[in-house]
Amino acid sequence: MQTIITILTVLNMYINVLNDCTSNFIYNADIENGKVNTMYVYEREGNYITPKLYHQFSYDEQGRLTEKTTFKWNSWNKNYQASHRLQMTYGTDGYELTHSIWGKKENDWKAMDEKTIYKCENGQLASVEYLHINQQGRQKVINSLIVSDPFEQLLLAGSANNGSNR
Repeated sequence: MQTIITILTVLNMYINVLNDCTSNFIYNADIENGKVNTMYVYEREGNYITPKLYHQFSYDEQGRLTEKTTFKWNSWNKNYQASHRLQMTYGTDGYELTHSIWGKKENDWKAMDEKTIYKCENGQLASVEYLHINQQGRQKVINSLIVSDPFEQLLLAGSANNGSNR
Protein backbone atom coordinates (compact mmCIF):
# COMPACT_ATOMS: atom_id res chain seq x y z
CA MET A 1 0.00 0.00 0.00
CA GLN A 2 1.61 3.26 -1.09
CA THR A 3 -0.45 6.42 -0.94
CA ILE A 4 0.39 9.00 -3.58
CA ILE A 5 -0.73 12.56 -4.20
CA THR A 6 -2.18 12.60 -7.70
CA ILE A 7 -3.65 15.10 -10.11
CA LEU A 8 -7.09 13.92 -8.98
CA THR A 9 -6.27 14.82 -5.35
CA VAL A 10 -5.37 18.41 -6.29
CA LEU A 11 -8.42 18.70 -8.56
CA ASN A 12 -10.72 17.39 -5.78
CA MET A 13 -9.23 19.94 -3.37
CA TYR A 14 -10.07 22.72 -5.82
CA ILE A 15 -13.63 21.48 -6.36
CA ASN A 16 -14.19 21.17 -2.59
CA VAL A 17 -13.19 24.79 -1.93
CA LEU A 18 -15.41 25.96 -4.79
CA ASN A 19 -18.41 24.33 -3.12
CA ASP A 20 -17.88 26.15 0.21
CA CYS A 21 -20.40 29.02 -0.10
CA THR A 22 -19.71 30.36 3.41
CA SER A 23 -16.08 31.25 2.74
CA ASN A 24 -14.84 34.81 2.27
CA PHE A 25 -12.32 33.47 -0.22
CA ILE A 26 -12.69 33.05 -3.97
CA TYR A 27 -10.61 30.55 -5.93
CA ASN A 28 -9.66 30.60 -9.58
CA ALA A 29 -7.64 27.74 -11.05
CA ASP A 30 -5.87 27.21 -14.33
CA ILE A 31 -6.71 23.61 -15.24
CA GLU A 32 -5.14 21.99 -18.28
CA ASN A 33 -5.60 18.33 -19.27
CA GLY A 34 -7.14 17.61 -15.87
CA LYS A 35 -4.19 19.13 -13.97
CA VAL A 36 -4.47 22.16 -11.71
CA ASN A 37 -1.42 24.19 -12.76
CA THR A 38 -2.10 27.33 -10.73
CA MET A 39 -4.71 28.33 -8.17
CA TYR A 40 -5.34 31.98 -7.31
CA VAL A 41 -6.93 32.91 -3.98
CA TYR A 42 -8.78 36.20 -3.51
CA GLU A 43 -10.48 37.57 -0.40
CA ARG A 44 -13.99 38.96 -0.65
CA GLU A 45 -14.45 42.27 1.20
CA GLY A 46 -17.97 43.56 0.56
CA ASN A 47 -18.28 44.15 -3.20
CA TYR A 48 -14.52 43.94 -3.75
CA ILE A 49 -12.02 41.16 -4.00
CA THR A 50 -8.33 41.50 -3.24
CA PRO A 51 -5.54 39.10 -4.23
CA LYS A 52 -4.13 37.01 -1.34
CA LEU A 53 -1.92 34.31 -2.84
CA TYR A 54 -1.51 31.79 -5.57
CA HIS A 55 -0.16 28.28 -5.77
CA GLN A 56 1.81 26.66 -8.60
CA PHE A 57 1.66 22.87 -8.92
CA SER A 58 4.16 20.55 -10.64
CA TYR A 59 3.68 16.88 -11.45
CA ASP A 60 5.89 14.02 -12.56
CA GLU A 61 5.33 11.83 -15.64
CA GLN A 62 3.09 9.53 -13.56
CA GLY A 63 0.78 12.41 -12.63
CA ARG A 64 1.96 12.58 -9.01
CA LEU A 65 2.30 15.95 -7.32
CA THR A 66 5.99 16.83 -6.95
CA GLU A 67 5.89 20.50 -5.93
CA LYS A 68 3.48 23.12 -4.64
CA THR A 69 4.90 26.64 -4.49
CA THR A 70 2.97 29.42 -2.75
CA PHE A 71 3.27 33.12 -3.58
CA LYS A 72 1.77 35.85 -1.37
CA TRP A 73 0.33 39.11 -2.66
CA ASN A 74 2.36 42.19 -1.67
CA SER A 75 -0.15 45.04 -1.63
CA TRP A 76 2.63 47.63 -1.30
CA ASN A 77 4.47 46.52 -4.47
CA LYS A 78 1.30 45.21 -6.17
CA ASN A 79 2.84 41.86 -7.09
CA TYR A 80 3.14 38.28 -5.90
CA GLN A 81 6.26 37.26 -4.00
CA ALA A 82 7.52 33.76 -3.29
CA SER A 83 6.60 32.54 0.20
CA HIS A 84 7.15 28.80 0.68
CA ARG A 85 7.14 25.50 -1.14
CA LEU A 86 6.40 21.86 -0.51
CA GLN A 87 8.31 19.22 -2.45
CA MET A 88 7.36 15.55 -2.67
CA THR A 89 9.77 12.75 -3.50
CA TYR A 90 8.47 9.22 -4.01
CA GLY A 91 10.16 5.94 -3.18
CA THR A 92 9.16 2.29 -3.31
CA ASP A 93 7.91 2.24 0.30
CA GLY A 94 6.40 5.73 0.62
CA TYR A 95 7.22 9.36 0.07
CA GLU A 96 8.75 12.41 1.72
CA LEU A 97 7.30 15.89 1.89
CA THR A 98 9.72 18.76 2.60
CA HIS A 99 9.00 22.42 3.39
CA SER A 100 11.22 25.42 2.71
CA ILE A 101 10.73 29.18 2.73
CA TRP A 102 11.86 31.90 0.36
CA GLY A 103 14.81 33.96 1.56
CA LYS A 104 14.30 37.59 0.59
CA LYS A 105 17.92 38.54 1.34
CA GLU A 106 19.30 35.53 -0.51
CA ASN A 107 16.73 35.84 -3.30
CA ASP A 108 16.59 32.05 -3.27
CA TRP A 109 14.99 29.14 -1.43
CA LYS A 110 16.43 28.48 2.00
CA ALA A 111 17.35 24.96 3.05
CA MET A 112 14.38 22.82 4.01
CA ASP A 113 13.20 23.40 7.57
CA GLU A 114 10.59 20.63 7.95
CA LYS A 115 10.16 17.13 6.63
CA THR A 116 7.37 14.57 6.85
CA ILE A 117 8.11 10.96 5.96
CA TYR A 118 5.26 8.59 5.00
CA LYS A 119 6.16 4.89 4.76
CA CYS A 120 4.28 1.68 4.19
CA GLU A 121 4.94 -0.65 7.09
CA ASN A 122 3.99 -4.32 6.82
CA GLY A 123 0.86 -4.45 4.69
CA GLN A 124 -1.84 -2.06 5.82
CA LEU A 125 0.16 0.00 8.32
CA ALA A 126 1.62 3.38 7.48
CA SER A 127 4.15 5.27 9.57
CA VAL A 128 4.31 9.05 9.61
CA GLU A 129 7.29 10.90 11.03
CA TYR A 130 7.46 14.70 11.44
CA LEU A 131 10.91 16.26 11.61
CA HIS A 132 12.24 19.76 12.21
CA ILE A 133 15.53 20.63 10.54
CA ASN A 134 17.76 23.32 12.07
CA GLN A 135 20.11 25.66 10.19
CA GLN A 136 22.99 23.20 10.55
CA GLY A 137 20.91 20.50 8.84
CA ARG A 138 20.29 18.43 11.97
CA GLN A 139 16.95 16.64 11.96
CA LYS A 140 14.90 16.30 15.15
CA VAL A 141 11.84 14.08 15.30
CA ILE A 142 8.89 16.18 16.51
CA ASN A 143 6.23 13.48 16.32
CA SER A 144 5.68 10.05 14.85
CA LEU A 145 2.75 7.72 14.55
CA ILE A 146 1.56 4.47 12.99
CA VAL A 147 -1.73 4.47 11.10
CA SER A 148 -3.76 1.37 10.29
CA ASP A 149 -5.56 1.59 6.95
CA PRO A 150 -8.30 -1.05 6.69
CA PHE A 151 -10.11 1.09 4.09
CA GLU A 152 -7.26 1.46 1.61
CA GLN A 153 -9.63 1.34 -1.38
CA LEU A 154 -11.36 4.54 -0.17
CA LEU A 155 -8.27 6.76 -0.31
CA LEU A 156 -8.81 9.81 -2.51
CA ALA A 157 -5.11 10.11 -3.21
CA GLY A 158 -5.04 6.65 -4.73
CA SER A 159 -2.76 3.81 -3.85
CA ALA A 160 -0.44 1.40 -5.57
CA ASN A 161 0.17 -2.24 -4.79
CA ASN A 162 3.35 -3.98 -5.92
CA GLY A 163 4.40 -0.89 -7.86
CA SER A 164 1.32 -0.80 -10.09
CA ASN A 165 -1.17 2.05 -10.06
CA ARG A 166 -4.91 1.48 -9.75
